[in-house]
Amino acid sequence: MNVLDNIKGSPVRSERVYAGPSLGWIEAPIYQDTIITGDHTVQPWQSVILCNLSAPATVTLPNLTTWLNQGYSGWGGIFVKDVAGNAGANNVTISPVAGATINGLATYTIAANRAGILIRPRSDYAGWYTL
Repeated sequence: MNVLDNIKGSPVRSERVYAGPSLGWIEAPIYQDTIITGDHTVQPWQSVILCNLSAPATVTLPNLTTWLNQGYSGWGGIFVKDVAGNAGANNVTISPVAGATINGLATYTIAANRAGILIRPRSDYAGWYTL
């Protein structure tokens, strides 16, 4: 059993990887894609959300503080992508929890077919930003 198996409710698995002479061997999380077909609340261990939608849907981001404080939260951010190619007609709305913003806005919308966006947490806990 590895270190990340002990986190309650987390399907994240890890493997030992060599991170160079300064860090040595570390437990690194292995992330799996999460495919959704409707509204979805991102769990703290999820970092890749693939939208296979036939109707508009909302992806709700996790609580920013909780997500940043998880050791397996995915340092790269949360990636959301329209894999069905339907976002032009069936928009994907990304919504942070109450009080948080994305680029200073209440929501972010994917409205182009096959588009994707990487959403990263601000290190000052003031919200999310996109790349």
